[in-house]
Amino acid sequence: MNLSQIQSHSYFTRYKGVPVPALMLALFSLAVLADCSLFQKKKEGRFSYELDCDNNQAILTIIENEAGLPKEKGPVQLEADMTCDQAEDLDEKGLKKLKRHGTWDLYWSDSKSVMSRGEFVNGAREGQFTYFFKDSDKTMRTVQYRKGKKEGPEISYFEDGSTKEEGQNAEGFKSDTWKQYNAPNANCITTGAYHRDLKEGLWEECSLDGESKTWYVARKITYQKGLKHGQAQSFNKDGRKTAEGTWKGDFSDECKKDPKAVFRNIFPNCRPPEGVWPAACSRRNGPWRFYNDKTINNQDQLNQDDPDKKKQPAEESPATTTVTTIDPDTGEQVTETVNADPKEDEFGRFEEGNYRENKRDGVWKEYYASGELRATGTRVADKCGFRDGPWDIFLKDKTRIGTFTYNNEHIFKYAVLYKDGQKVSEGELSMGLIKYDPEKDALVLPPTMKEGGVWKFYENGRLTKEGGMMMGKMHGQWKFMQNGRLESEGEMVMGRNHGKWKYYTNGQLVREGEYMQGKKHGQWRELKGGRWVETCYMIGKERPCR
Repeated sequence: MNLSQIQSHSYFTRYKGVPVPALMLALFSLAVLADCSLFQKKKEGRFSYELDCDNNQAILTIIENEAGLPKEKGPVQLEADMTCDQAEDLDEKGLKKLKRHGTWDLYWSDSKSVMSRGEFVNGAREGQFTYFFKDSDKTMRTVQYRKGKKEGPEISYFEDGSTKEEGQNAEGFKSDTWKQYNAPNANCITTGAYHRDLKEGLWEECSLDGESKTWYVARKITYQKGLKHGQAQSFNKDGRKTAEGTWKGDFSDECKKDPKAVFRNIFPNCRPPEGVWPAACSRRNGPWRFYNDKTINNQDQLNQDDPDKKKQPAEESPATTTVTTIDPDTGEQVTETVNADPKEDEFGRFEEGNYRENKRDGVWKEYYASGELRATGTRVADKCGFRDGPWDIFLKDKTRIGTFTYNNEHIFKYAVLYKDGQKVSEGELSMGLIKYDPEKDALVLPPTMKEGGVWKFYENGRLTKEGGMMMGKMHGQWKFMQNGRLESEGEMVMGRNHGKWKYYTNGQLVREGEYMQGKKHGQWRELKGGRWVETCYMIGKERPCR
């Protein structure tokens, strides 16, 4: 067989004038056809729709394309003049318009297990819908519907079958009383009412104790339109009150849209609260009281140890103490007498005062866990609720340590110190911090307070000396007094006399001269027998005058 005969043989054909083996061409054609077939079957979008006829009943299946599994499946209602066979020819847009009618199943993603099952009538949910746990036939939730909206009871379950949440719906919204069981068979139930999905009225809310892993009533809060609005109380795991006060809801559209912007308009220099509506639109306002939830006062402890022993009444004239605060309206100092008897504190008050738009404002009082007054002073909402002005601080025996003016929330800038109830000194502070140790229920006093600026010292209520201080040492101009009269005055450098000094008797100058590093230096003169006598020194040592 020659070349021309071979090329004309059936094993060869020509492609654009070039001979190609027929078998290779056939394989190439099959590959192209297969690729085109795959392209045609590729499904766009997340879901695709398929309709099948079962005994002339149209069944629509919605398929999740990525998983290739059904997402929803159920019967649909056809137009009066449409047969099931005709419906099979509908495109996706037409299939979407068909109304659901009958029992429908919703499936879990990536699973063939049913997530929910219920009836549709003319495209709207009707009757009970039942939801199931994944890969299980256990009921997770049941919801009643009427004409497509939730209407009637709704109940959720834990996997063990115990109730998780139950309540009523009306016109598609949560309504009336709802109960939330926070754990299987938990004895604490969060309870309250809803109105159109928003909390309304008094709610009892539970929290989990991290140590005992038990649930307890942690809060009783009044709500209005989903916001905390009205009286509120908080409790610890033992049922003892830890806080009580009033919330105020901001129902404005502005707060619902951007609560942080609303807060910045009120307090431009303060950090806005975290979160979104509704939590960020509820703010503490008015008087609040916080209680120590670790330690109770001695009388409560006595009653706890002996349940048959009734609590003794408070004394007719309880102990009192005088405190100085700043009137937030006038800015003037106000002195008031307050009760300092721990028996007046049923649960051991920790602190109490007023809030304005969620920031502490006005006079605040802080207490030891055993009930005694620990500190009192003013906080200012416009300064983010920080301490401002003088604060009186007390020991447990009601002894006032001092009155301290704060530079910020923690650091003092001015102090008036007391001993045995009398003022002993006052002035500016460059360092000094008094802390409260809640474990010991005691103040932690610094070993020393570093005075800075001008200080005054007193004995028996009279001024005895005043002058500049630097890092706790006398520095600058000083004056010393005796019985209210000037006794001496001069310059000091870091605790030692330095420079010119003058001394007085009954207001008359009697001696003057200079010091160098605490020692007399140079010419001194002293009034003796009605005349001035001069004496000279060289760094503390007497020497002849020239």
